[in-house]
Amino acid sequence: MFAPAFRYFDVFDTIRDLGVFRDLPKVRAWRAALASRPSVREAVVPDYGDRLLRFLERHDGALLKRAA
Repeated sequence: MFAPAFRYFDVFDTIRDLGVFRDLPKVRAWRAALASRPSVREAVVPDYGDRLLRFLERHDGALLKRAA
């Protein structure tokens, strides 16, 4: 349940470092452990990050505006 939300942040962090997990070392470790699981890695297409970025561009994503 949390892996998809963390996956969003993987992409968001490429746009702008939001620092959401900066002071949460246990959450960062858990996030990394989830991301390394085959079931999580294989749950999305290889170009998932690019697709999410294109979605944000098409829908005038606020995060993209803040990154500029």
